[in-house]
Parts: sequence; structure tokens; C-alpha cells
Amino acid sequence: MVDEADTAASNYNYVVAVCTVTGTQGREIVQQFDKKMNQARHNQSSSSIDSETDQQLKIQVRGLTRDTSSTKATELLKLVTNDSNLLDLQQVDYSSSISLREALTGANALYLNCTVTMYQDNNLYKRIIDAAIRVGVQHIVYSSIVGCDKEPQHGIPHWDGARHIEAYLAIRHDETRQAFRYHIIRYAPHCNEHLLTHYAPSDDGWIAYPWHPSIRVHTASARDGARVVCKLFCQPESLKNGAIMNMITDFRNPHEMAQYITLATEKPVQAYKGPASLVTMGHLMGYESKSIVAMGDYIEHNWTKDFGKPLKYCVKEFLEDEIQKEPLETVEAFVNRVFKPVATTKSSS
Repeated sequence: MVDEADTAASNYNYVVAVCTVTGTQGREIVQQFDKKMNQARHNQSSSSIDSETDQQLKIQVRGLTRDTSSTKATELLKLVTNDSNLLDLQQVDYSSSISLREALTGANALYLNCTVTMYQDNNLYKRIIDAAIRVGVQHIVYSSIVGCDKEPQHGIPHWDGARHIEAYLAIRHDETRQAFRYHIIRYAPHCNEHLLTHYAPSDDGWIAYPWHPSIRVHTASARDGARVVCKLFCQPESLKNGAIMNMITDFRNPHEMAQYITLATEKPVQAYKGPASLVTMGHLMGYESKSIVAMGDYIEHNWTKDFGKPLKYCVKEFLEDEIQKEPLETVEAFVNRVFKPVATTKSSS
């Protein structure tokens, strides 16, 4: 007797594996594919399916996670509104090449996204990439960091790790005689979801950063990143093989971010550089305070307006057609979405 779930899953002929699927970027990618599937079904009912939409109907996300029964995994499954078979959670041991090959077998594409703590294992990304190539993954999109290639050594593990991963992808691409396609999208040091929600204002209205609050940094929304990723997987030839894209929407400093939050919440919020950030970031990133200080110092000394100058490919141009319907999410728009209280309509008496 054929299992009903297996039959439904077999309807998908393009499987996209997503590393750390329960994290910020993975969650947005799942929701973006879910949104596209809803749009595709609507178009289907209207008898107007184009080639890209038709392909969307055949895509399944294989979410790689250490624990498929975790709270985050359960919550992620609930976010899928259209088709329960869109997301297939696979438990994986990132320290095991065998586990990785088993989880990636049958996948056509891979979104490679390493958490900050995962960069502490220098061989982890090699295991993931090698396993993907061995089982025949045809397309890899890697989530990197803006400016990771500017200096040989930053002294900051995740920046150095990003540089090594980019180089390793290029090396394996040449060694395998271009057996797979790959693209790189570079986020700023933090996407808005990390830069603002992780350091949300404390009860006394202060928000702390490791760098001086007058210094501007590049920001972008993980939601826009997911839009880029989904388009790349649906249209892998829309960018040159090996192309790098900077995920930059805004160029803001913490003072400006605090002002946006103040307007959204109608509560005074101020940004400052202080020891509280070391505790917060050290806890979130799993690093010693020394590494956190190094990151703050690096941004203060090197992060100028021209430092993250857009590359040949930028998100605004890549999503030009989609932006007509849905603009890129600026810091101000992100704050209004996340921090602004939902208006409630009082029933008339």
C-alpha cells in the first residue's frame, strides 16, 4: 500500500534543501515559497500560468534541522498555509558526512546558511558542500557576509568563515568541472531581524550596540533575501554562474533605528554603545566577549559608506519587476511591521 504522504511528495520534481531551516532566513524562505505557491494556485484557477509559476507548483522545501520535534520546527510547520507537503523537515547531524548525504539525497538545490556558532567548526561547511556535490545537488546558493573578502583576516570568526566558504565553493566548482551552479548573496553584518529584534529596547528604553551608535551600517530584510533566493532557485540562469550579490537596502545608524522604533511604539528609545551589548551578543553568538569587541572595533574603523559598495549585481535591479508590486523593506518599514502595535477596532456600542 502506497503511503499517501509519499504520493503527495512525489508530485514535486524540484527539491530545495535549506540548512538551518528554523532560523530567520530559513523561515522566510519557507514562507516565500508558500506565498508563491498560493499565487500560483490563484493563477491556475484563473487559467493564467506562466513558465515560472508552473515551476513553483512543483517545488518542495526540504528543511534541514538538528531536531524536527523542536518548538521552532513545530511552529515553522504551522506557518505553511497552502500545502502541508510543501515543507519536508529532515533531521540532520551536521558533524556527520553520512547524515548530510542521506538528508541531501534527492535534492536538486541547496541553500547553504551557517549560523554564527557553526562557523566555529572549520570543516562543517566543507562537509555540507562535499555531501551536496556527491549526491548530485545541481545548484547551491550561499548566504555570506558583505565585505568578507576585503581583508585577509578580520579576527571575527563568521566573517573569516564566510570568506573561506566562498573560496571553497569556487574551488570545488573548478575541481568538478562545473558540475553544479552556485550563487552567493551577501548580507550586511546583520539583517534587520537580527540587528533590531535581537537587541530590542529594554524596559528602560535603551538599545545597545557594540559599535558607536552614530556609525552607519548596511542593512537588509531577510524577507527580501528570501525573495532573491526563491527567484534564483526558480530561475537559476537569471544570474551568471558564480555571481555575488550584496543584500543592501538601507544605510542606517543605531540612532536612526531608535528613532524609527520610537515613532512606531510611541515610547522613547535611545541607542548607545555599552557593556550590555557584549552580554547580549556574546549570548546570541556563542562567542567570548573578545570576539564581540573585535567586531565592534572592526566596524568602527572600517565600515565607511563606500565599504560595501554594490557589486555588479544588486538586489534592487534583480527584483526590479517584483518591486513594482512589493517594494524592498527599508529599516523604517521593517520597524513598522515588527514593532508597531496592531490597530484594534472597537466594536460600537
